[in-house]
Amino acid sequence: MGGGALAGGKKNARRQRAWLVFEDESGVSQQPVVRRTWAPRGQTPVLIHMGGSWQRLSVVGASSIH
Repeated sequence: MGGGALAGGKKNARRQRAWLVFEDESGVSQQPVVRRTWAPRGQTPVLIHMGGSWQRLSVVGASSIH
């Protein structure tokens, strides 16, 4: 973001008594994070975890200032 354009928008919003809203969206998965595995040499590592369905969730958050 450029400093000049952002500062100009803030001053204009203050003059108009406008609300500034900052929005963010993120995705979350119930899938476990596996960083390291091990198994005896020559055997494929088997990962066991609790949980059945591997659902995803979208999360939206907003913060506003007046």
